[in-house]
Amino acid sequence: MFVRNTTQWQVVLARGLVSPEQSVLSLNLDVALMLHARGVEALPASAPSKTDPPDIRKRSRWAGVSVTAAGHAPCPTRPPYASSVSLRVGVFEHRLAVLGPRVWSRNVGGALVATEPAKFDTLSLDWRHAFGGTQSFSPGLFPGTELPWPGGVLGFPLNPSGTGWYASEQLAVGQPLPRIESPAAMVRVWSDAPTPAGVSPCPDLIALRLQGWVARRGVPAAVRPALESLHASEPHVRAVALCAQHHASGVLILPDVAPGTLVRLEGLAGAPLELRVPASPVVVTARRGRDRVLLSGLLRSLHVDADRRAVRLSYGHFLEHATAATRAWLETQRRGG
Repeated sequence: MFVRNTTQWQVVLARGLVSPEQSVLSLNLDVALMLHARGVEALPASAPSKTDPPDIRKRSRWAGVSVTAAGHAPCPTRPPYASSVSLRVGVFEHRLAVLGPRVWSRNVGGALVATEPAKFDTLSLDWRHAFGGTQSFSPGLFPGTELPWPGGVLGFPLNPSGTGWYASEQLAVGQPLPRIESPAAMVRVWSDAPTPAGVSPCPDLIALRLQGWVARRGVPAAVRPALESLHASEPHVRAVALCAQHHASGVLILPDVAPGTLVRLEGLAGAPLELRVPASPVVVTARRGRDRVLLSGLLRSLHVDADRRAVRLSYGHFLEHATAATRAWLETQRRGG
């Protein structure tokens, strides 16, 4: 394949195989939107931030849309020191509860309860503040059992870098609770183990991505153990492999986000951020001899940065073709040009 690009946008050609007989290619590009008082400015490239999602332009196959966000939640001016963050994409809405620092403390009856949220400045939307954690143990009995073990490190598998997971009630005393939670699954007792809540990119938390995605996709319960042992039917295995490429938590891997969809992020520092998703800024045509095929541009990733008032979009123009087919030209033109 050859690429003729006459636009200002930097495109990346990614290629791969479906089978020995079928190949795939995708012409991919990123777009940065800066939201100013005067309107929206589209840029072909922008300096990446440490809170940005990873570069996925070299991926030839993709399914669904990773939706993520970054920013800082401000503290309310008076108690209770808890606030709400909302990310909406069309009719879909994902909400977070952001709380001030709390610890587990024993009340007069000896029960372990959470203290009231303390005042804070701002809190970044970081998975370190969501439920999870890691603990080191000396040789002895395996926590919560009478079984001997040599010692080592235990972590909450969905988010080892998080906060609030403890192997025993004794270990929880005086220790912090998560500060970012789902309003529908708040931690009530020390032994609660909810799915970590957040909207930040999590490319290193594959278990969190797969768990939420499997539940959201409605994969039959009988199939789920098979997925874990890799003995599922081929379509499910392929779907899981594609899900693993994403960088959003499972509940934020959406099937599709069409052009014109309204996106709104509110509850973070600054005014609410709102825009409608644009179509890919380029039109891609595959040309082989006299044949012409228009490659639809599908959104792969949507990231909203409240601090920078920016939105980062990643598009892919996909084509599946016979491996033995003669080479073709991919022609890229500016949309509307």
